[in-house]
Order: sequence, then C-alpha cells, then structure tokens
Amino acid sequence: GGGIWLANRTTGEVSNNIHVNNNTIKQDSVDEVIAIFPVAGPMQKLRLNNNLMTRLNSGASDGPVLRVFCGDGLVGGAVTATIKDVKGFGNSINQLKTDNIVSGVMQIGNASLDANDPEDVVFTETTITGYFAATTIGLRFDFNQKAKGVSVHNTYVINEGAFSASNQGIVDTTGEIVMSGGEVENFGTNIAGWEVNDFNVNLGSIGIKVTNSARGNTCTGMGAPMRVSARGANVSQVIEGNTLVPVSTGRCLQLDATNSTMSNLRILNNNFVGTVGSVTAIEKVGSNTISTTQTQGNDFSTCSTLWSNTLGMLLGRNTYDAAITNPVGAINADPGSEFLNTSGAGGTLYIKETTTGNTGWVGK
Repeated sequence: GGGIWLANRTTGEVSNNIHVNNNTIKQDSVDEVIAIFPVAGPMQKLRLNNNLMTRLNSGASDGPVLRVFCGDGLVGGAVTATIKDVKGFGNSINQLKTDNIVSGVMQIGNASLDANDPEDVVFTETTITGYFAATTIGLRFDFNQKAKGVSVHNTYVINEGAFSASNQGIVDTTGEIVMSGGEVENFGTNIAGWEVNDFNVNLGSIGIKVTNSARGNTCTGMGAPMRVSARGANVSQVIEGNTLVPVSTGRCLQLDATNSTMSNLRILNNNFVGTVGSVTAIEKVGSNTISTTQTQGNDFSTCSTLWSNTLGMLLGRNTYDAAITNPVGAINADPGSEFLNTSGAGGTLYIKETTTGNTGWVGK
C-alpha cells in the first residue's frame, strides 16, 4: 500500500480543506508515497507543504512517489472526480530504487482519456532526486487539453545515478502550463505545449525539446541542446535569450519539420556556442519546409557552420565569425536580410536583394 492516500470515494460529496504538512514518509511498496486521487467525487483546497517523501531502495517502484490525478482510472468512469486548488511548497521527492518510472517520479494529470484535468495546481520549490533507471521520467504531466492554472516554479530535477540518454527530466502530453525558474540535471528533456523559461538543463541527449517558445534557458546537450518542433504552419514561436552549448560535435539548435511545416519562427538574442569540435549553429531535420525564420541579435561567432540553404532565413543584424567580412558565398539567406561587417575590412553593410542562397548580397 501507499504512504498517504487522499481520496474521495463518495459520489456527490466534496472533500476539501485537507492539509498534509511537515511530514517525513518512507515506504517500499509499489504504490505512491503520497497520492491525491479523487476516485468518485471532487476534491479541492488541498495543501502539501514541506514534506519529505522517499521510496526506499528495498521496494518495487512501478508508480510515482507523488501523484496528483483526476478520475478513477477507468474510461467511462467517474469523470466528476476532479481536483481543484492544490498548492504545494518546499516538498522533497526521492526515488532511491533504480527501476524505470516512466509514469514520472512526480505526476500531475488525469487517469483516463475522458477524465477532467486538474485546475489551479501550483507547486513551488520542489526537489525531485533519485537514482533513475534508463527510461525514468522525473516530472510528468498527462492532460486532455483541459488543464487550467497548472504551474511549476523553482523545481530541481536531479539524477544522482548514471546518465542515460533515455532519461527524461520533464515530459508533457498536452496542457496549459507555466514553468519557470528551474533546473534539470542529467536528462534529455521533452517539453511540449507551453513556454519554457529560465531553466538550466545539463547533459541530456536533447537538452530541451519544445513545441512552443523558449526564453532564457541555458542548455548543454550531447546531441542538440535545444530542439524546436513544428506545431503547424503559421504558428509563431520565439527562441530568445538562450545559451546553447553542445558538448561534442553536433548542432546548437535543431529545427524539426518532420511532422509539418514551420513558419514565422523568431530566433532572437541567443548565444550559439560552437567551441567544441565541428558545430553547426542551426540544423534542419524533416522534409517539410521552414520559411521566414527571423533572426536578430544572435551570436554565431564560434560556430564552424551556420545553416543550410533549406531553412529560409531572414537575417537581421547578428554576430558572425570575424573572418567573414563579406557574406557573398558564405551566408545563406532570404532577400531582405542584412549583414553588418564590423571588422573594418571591406564594406560595412550588405543587403540581400536576390536569390535564397549565398549570392545576391549587395554592398551599401
């Protein structure tokens, strides 16, 4: 059995004003250390503060250590088993058993496709640590696109065991989520459907994977520190103020057009760090088109390769390798792009007037 289960098993009744604070809970069963699981009726106004939750090494570990989940787990079941107004602060969640926790060491969401999603769930200053196995997920969200007011702030996800390229710090299916001010160590991170701000992601196979916007992140990745996937044509995504650091030969930013076209992407004020081996600043994957990619204020100066002609780059004024004093034959871009030479050698300003390759630049 679990450590503490908070459940409402009475249809039509509301369970509310439940507080679980300042506890140390250790257990070695397959079930959750703490679970909020309505089962039959709604639950609201729950508080979880300053708890230490630990699954011991001696036990099996099929499920999450902490789970906040709507529904009863059955399709066609108790869809009125909802969760609303859950606040958590200062909780420490520890997974000591090295089993695969694909459902997440901490999990927020619903138990079936017809269940309602949690509403007004906020966790702050949470630490998730463990000796995670190959496919373990640190923090997982499962939603049916109806979640409202779910946010996670100042969260630290730390793998204290051996790194695996399959480990994932944070995974989301869908949902309206705000994430800010966190740190993810030793994970490849798959973040979809929200804006990702101010995260520090270290040594993942993919540092951060987003299908929306990403601002102010520092990403170090073995493959690509950041991957941005297409969500459909004419969806404006913003990649701004990030520091992208490959730890081996590869690319800083990967644009993935495997599933659909991508357009109106804005890449602004990022630092593309290419000091390790042969590094491409921006790489396109997938056969669909990527068009009108606007770039401004980025530092590409240490990257040995910029990007291919298939990206549709509309360039503002960025920083390039000082050896590039003339963009002709060196920089692929769309008409209307600018190149500013600050080296003092040759012309100063070039405008791309024709073609989409590396010719058609005209000095002004």
